[in-house]
Amino acid sequence: MKVVLRNPRREVELSGRRRVKDVLKELGVLPETVLVIRGDELVTADAMLDDADTIELRPVMSGGRPEWQFEPNGVGELRRARREARPE
Repeated sequence: MKVVLRNPRREVELSGRRRVKDVLKELGVLPETVLVIRGDELVTADAMLDDADTIELRPVMSGGRPEWQFEPNGVGELRRARREARPE
């Protein structure tokens, strides 16, 4: 099977039928850190893979603008930054 990894992009060839979780373990990849994609579908850690399969491991990303922020008055009061920033 072909395993396409991202960040950095590289390809690894593995032989033999095995579960996704076994492939991840062999590559030293924590299951919580990637999405495993076969074709156009996400596959779970228990899915069986064949020699003819190509899977892609995409890192899980998070981020964005925070919804909440602390007030500068020191009392720890929270406010919704986004609502206050919108013009009415």
